[in-house]
Amino acid sequence: MNRDGTDTTASTARDMPPRAGDRPGARRKNLVAALRSRPAGAWATGLAATLLYTLFSVTQWYRLDSPSWDLGIFTQLAKAYAAPGAPIVPIKGEDFNLLGDHFHPLLVLLGPAYALAPSGLTLLVVQGLLFGLSVAVVARTGMTLLGRAAGIGVGIAYALSWGLQSAVAAQFHEIAFAVPLLALSLEAVLLRRVLPAVVWGGLLVFVKEDLGLTVIALGLVLAWRLRTIAGLWLSLWGALWLIVSVRVILPALNTSGQYDYSDRIDVGGMIADPAGAVVDLVSGTAKHETLLLLLLAGGALFLRSSLSLVLLPTILWRFASGQEGYWGISR
Repeated sequence: MNRDGTDTTASTARDMPPRAGDRPGARRKNLVAALRSRPAGAWATGLAATLLYTLFSVTQWYRLDSPSWDLGIFTQLAKAYAAPGAPIVPIKGEDFNLLGDHFHPLLVLLGPAYALAPSGLTLLVVQGLLFGLSVAVVARTGMTLLGRAAGIGVGIAYALSWGLQSAVAAQFHEIAFAVPLLALSLEAVLLRRVLPAVVWGGLLVFVKEDLGLTVIALGLVLAWRLRTIAGLWLSLWGALWLIVSVRVILPALNTSGQYDYSDRIDVGGMIADPAGAVVDLVSGTAKHETLLLLLLAGGALFLRSSLSLVLLPTILWRFASGQEGYWGISR
């Protein structure tokens, strides 16, 4: 108590540095408060993006625009899951189980949606919703780290990006589920939240078999940035499911008893002539255009971030493939 009668206990407590055990709890509270205080703009941005994507898809649907036969394939898959039953897709062949084509357990979630509205358009709407969710997550992350206006700007730029526009125009594919999962995982990495980063990232292996490579890279980035062994476990998880899906599950369910896409990359040739493989990897106008557009889209700023390493596996395996459709910007 001071001479003037004021109590010094409260001020002393305020001036004392927090105890070591209190700091993590305080940081978590501050983080939660920040996330709760800024969601409206992010969700509004995501909703606007969803409406835009859906409008585009509905227009495609009624104009009978069909970039490929994939929407028909996934519509039959959704119908089979809604039955419920195995994903038998007659378009691919008699009694063809689509789980023998690509490893996609999460696509079972299309079943209930198709049961409510049995139409191929339902899949396009679901994809628009999932992409819109990713926009909300990106905007929310930007608002948390950069402030309201800048965060919404980042969300809008992402929503209108070439990648998402191309994905919407190409109609439904498995990556519809991967996009929000990756956004949620990367948000958690940026906000230094290990468990959500691992959980959301770990689910990617159930979207498509090649995403095991992405999970490996994501785990390494997590381990590096947050100095946590959980990242290494996440990488191991990705490697495990990559091997199990490609070497065991897909051949077992495939009508030919093999992984149909194993010939897309000449691994033996790359091992026999590594120098030639490197030259092939970076040769070709289409590849140069793709890399240039990626650099321009991000203003080359992402090269300063370790998060860009998550992109590498997909770029590398696509550029290493002999399928020219994997390289360019036309799809």
